[in-house]
Amino acid sequence: MATIALYKSKVNYMPDLISDFKNSVVNLKSDFTNFKNQSLKVNKNICNLDDIVNTISSTTLTW
Repeated sequence: MATIALYKSKVNYMPDLISDFKNSVVNLKSDFTNFKNQSLKVNKNICNLDDIVNTISSTTLTW
């Protein structure tokens, strides 16, 4: 019983940690979307940022 009591407080924090992680992922996705939208305003004759953003997005999805 002592072992259960010892880890009880850590286990009780798990839902909060999972929720924080989920929010972080959602925020990251939103940030990438905003970055992509802003970067597409760059003149495509200078640099095709759409390809670069798609590459970055696809690599982050493989984590």
